[in-house]
Amino acid sequence: MKQSNMPHLEILGSPIGDTIFCANVVSQKCAQASQLLSQIEEVGSVDPQVALLLLRMCGAFCKMVHLARSTPPSLVAEGFRVILGSQQHLLQSIDDFNHCIPPSKAISFESLTNTPSSQKALSGELEDELFRQLLSKSSVPDRARLLSVSSPHASAWLSVVPSPGLNLHLEPAEFQAAIQWWLGIGVAHGSLCPHCPHSLDPLGHHALTCKHGGDVVNRHNRLRDVFAESCRRACIGVQVEAGSGLGRDEHHTRPADVLATNWMLGKPAAFDFAVTSPLNSSTLHEASVTAGSAAHATEVRKHQANDVKCAELGWVSIPVVVETYGCWGTEAKWALSQLASRLAMRLNSPKSTTTASLYGRLSITLVRANVRALLSRAISLDGF
Repeated sequence: MKQSNMPHLEILGSPIGDTIFCANVVSQKCAQASQLLSQIEEVGSVDPQVALLLLRMCGAFCKMVHLARSTPPSLVAEGFRVILGSQQHLLQSIDDFNHCIPPSKAISFESLTNTPSSQKALSGELEDELFRQLLSKSSVPDRARLLSVSSPHASAWLSVVPSPGLNLHLEPAEFQAAIQWWLGIGVAHGSLCPHCPHSLDPLGHHALTCKHGGDVVNRHNRLRDVFAESCRRACIGVQVEAGSGLGRDEHHTRPADVLATNWMLGKPAAFDFAVTSPLNSSTLHEASVTAGSAAHATEVRKHQANDVKCAELGWVSIPVVVETYGCWGTEAKWALSQLASRLAMRLNSPKSTTTASLYGRLSITLVRANVRALLSRAISLDGF
């Protein structure tokens, strides 16, 4: 507790006192936040991945939200009005929002400080409306991209602790390329792919699906290995690339990229990994309407290819499919949830922690492989 001249107090960063005292505290904290942002900007010139995590986790926004939530609006309204008065983009966003909703739901600056509506609810309404606007103005490929990147766990790579020792760090050039590709900023200018005669496209679709150059196989194998290692940590026996040449037919296929010998109720499970793109022509229309459509279509194909052989071997067939932008298939999410539960019991950790860690590790592995495929084709990085 920080004590000032009575009756003014500051407890856990929140002012208690008259309007002038509270306004001064708001002003001081805004000045501190401005200094922090300048320091984060300096970090960004060296390591943008670390800088973005600092900005999201301990930057100015979360500090000001805490202050707004823990202090009566009547005491800090004037201080926030002064600070927000210079934030014309925020006020313009409110005006834009009001033009897109019924008059009964319109908001104003006064309503932000005087109504008891939660900040979470208000932010949700703003973000949902802005996302709907963005979708309505986007092309079909961009809609497919936006739905995929906004799906659960797709952005887990942005929240991992960027530790080189844990292989969770991206080099500055990789991280910059990842952000540019993730935001849909043009990453190619019609040049030819150096590994095949096809042209590169602005969203990087060809670079991430090109069968030449080894990038597709490398991405698949790295995701497989991360999953297999996580199974071992959960004390689940695994075999990698199991089942080659087995079964009654003559086809030398591998129905199990990872075979978990004691998955559930003592029955082995064959996990077949695949990365698909929502921008594939065969699923583009569906992917631009419903998130995960491309992953679902691939799950269906995997079952058609593997179910008979797995049944002959006494295995359960489980396709683990993820889209290039990180949207996981339904069966993949179920499998990862089960694995996270086993990890939680083994490590004596909350399941929420093991779930975040598992998705984070897989997500950063996926994005790193994608970005290296982009960079290997000499994709330009305009804007960085």
